[in-house]
Amino acid sequence: MAPRAQKPAALKVTPAEVLAAIETLYVDQVRPQGRILLKRLGERAAAVQAAQPALGGVPGLAVGSEIVPRLDTAHIRKVCERCARIHVVAEAGTEYSALLAGRAQSFVDPCSNDDPYPEMLWSEMVAFFGSYHNRAVRLPGGRYACARALAAANLHFLAGRSLGQLCHIVQLAVSQRQVLGYLDGHVVPYFQSEAVVKQHSAVLQQPAWSLKKDTMSVADLSQARECLRSILASSPEAGVVPLPNVKRLFRSRFQLELSETALGHCRISDLLQDARFHDICALQLRGNSYVVVQIGGPAAAAAAAARSLDRA
Repeated sequence: MAPRAQKPAALKVTPAEVLAAIETLYVDQVRPQGRILLKRLGERAAAVQAAQPALGGVPGLAVGSEIVPRLDTAHIRKVCERCARIHVVAEAGTEYSALLAGRAQSFVDPCSNDDPYPEMLWSEMVAFFGSYHNRAVRLPGGRYACARALAAANLHFLAGRSLGQLCHIVQLAVSQRQVLGYLDGHVVPYFQSEAVVKQHSAVLQQPAWSLKKDTMSVADLSQARECLRSILASSPEAGVVPLPNVKRLFRSRFQLELSETALGHCRISDLLQDARFHDICALQLRGNSYVVVQIGGPAAAAAAAARSLDRA
């Protein structure tokens, strides 16, 4: 048997390379979080290895075509922590930001709900992505990667916008403006997105056939109720299941697909709050995610007791 090919050793970067990458993110108005810094270092390393110039002011090759070397992520953080010119700020989980000491910050918050962009920009963006000619557009699914692709496209209505602003525009285009959406892991024109397919399917109360990837049977209302009861009754945490796990458990335990659109809803969260499930479950927010709680179970009783104490 031929020996397995060994992966190339992860590339270790120098403090000067890290500082240069952070400088470019400041110019782009993109907060240099660890995962973004890793992407930028990879883009710059790929550009050097390919001996090609940066594209549109964004380090890298033609967007999506980089052969990015494997980087040593732990080493990058150590370089940041040991450099006197870099201030490392711990963030949620294992994330961090590598800020330049003493440097003013003008980063654009990509998650902000504020929309400071002119209506002309949005109307031109709607016209571009809503046209039949651009119906097949497929952009990278990540917000940062999608913004890079838009920067590379040199669209006139986005001219002069920093990469940070483009990240924010992508977020608003998906979350508020319904200009863009998601399909099979890509960002696509909204009218081609999963959301629209689900809306149409929910109106017809049928599965979203164009999104279905297999021939697994779809649960009817009676089956959905009984399977959900069983899942909640046997959950490791008595009567509680994380919302994202529900559809997976239907498939793995009962070989059934729980289709929210077949039961008249676009989202699984809306389906489980339907009156037809009020006697079985309720949703509760825990931290940043929802769990499904069995009605009459220990978790539901504890929540009811807490509410009573709050009112007392």
